[in-house]
Amino acid sequence: MNREVIIVGAGPVGLSLAVQLGKEGKRVLLLEKKPATSEHSKAITIWPATQEILHQMGALKEFKKQALHFEVVKLYDADNDNFIIQFPLKELQKETRFPELLILPQYRTEKILKENVENNKSVELQFNAEVFSIKDQKEKVKVSYRKNNEEFTVSGRFLIGCDGGNSFVRESLKIELKGKTFPFKAGLADIKLKTDKKFHSPRFSSGDHLFIAFYIGDDLWRIIFLKKHSVETRIGEKLEEIIQKLFGSENFEKIWESEFRLHSRTAEKLHFGNIVLAGDAAHLNSPVGGQGMNAGIIDTLRLKEALLKALNSNQSKPLTDYAEKRKKAIKNGVNKNTAFMTSLLLRQNGRYARLVIKSLALALKIGWIRHKFLRKMSLLSA
Repeated sequence: MNREVIIVGAGPVGLSLAVQLGKEGKRVLLLEKKPATSEHSKAITIWPATQEILHQMGALKEFKKQALHFEVVKLYDADNDNFIIQFPLKELQKETRFPELLILPQYRTEKILKENVENNKSVELQFNAEVFSIKDQKEKVKVSYRKNNEEFTVSGRFLIGCDGGNSFVRESLKIELKGKTFPFKAGLADIKLKTDKKFHSPRFSSGDHLFIAFYIGDDLWRIIFLKKHSVETRIGEKLEEIIQKLFGSENFEKIWESEFRLHSRTAEKLHFGNIVLAGDAAHLNSPVGGQGMNAGIIDTLRLKEALLKALNSNQSKPLTDYAEKRKKAIKNGVNKNTAFMTSLLLRQNGRYARLVIKSLALALKIGWIRHKFLRKMSLLSA
């Protein structure tokens, strides 16, 4: 059976797009090369604009049930436990129905979205399905993939690449990610630690090494560690020192660790023929502000609308229009904003990060500046 849309990649972006198209009754095939959804926390922030989309999908109720809620996000100094800055999202209540930040590990996000996909008969989800060939033809795309040592070929009217920063779809089209890579690395670690210190607000330090730590539920804590690319220290080597500073304890269990470069890049093209890129396959941004996954899910709302028009008209022009507008919005929005904040925080190897945050705290006391900043942080103008 031919599909109307084939989606490659069943992370939060691919799953979100599949749910939305499925609700419109479109025949969708979702292919994921991994054997299951993610087991790790990865992206954990869900901003108001994303919650609006999840609400439209009929999934927000379960997200809110499982997540931690912050109407006001407060940041404290890990070195002396003093309050530094706050972001009162509740002030956006006239602009969004959901003026708060949700904290939820990505493995839960994907599980909720997967359940929504599986409840829709017009969407077929296949794991262990690794795409190895894409042929864009006049009015369809042929996709070949391997599963359980067998090869299959399917056709769809349009193909959407939601397969992450190392996208096979993007590479097969020979489309480059244009932009810059910062001379820094980010290390992430999730640790399990039972403690009487139940502070749920993030803790920040710009001492010997720049890090931020916050509670994500289930006795799990997220540590983000930033360093110069040339520095050989791994986050695992600093965890004991960080945990000792935060909790006065070294008794913890490391659940997961990852290390990666910081980028601000956008694909040269988001649309080519009958193929469109979305999420990290289309754009990479610094993790400062926790906006990457959110920007990808916002992609899916705009892209769903374009796909419906393209399917109804049997033309790809709506996708061309989407790609041009979305690329401009990403470059001048989330990528520009996160790159600016990253450059400020990491100037002189993070030496002035505390000063930058304190200066921002002073600026946010001015109403119109605070309102504009909160809108950008919440991605309400994305």
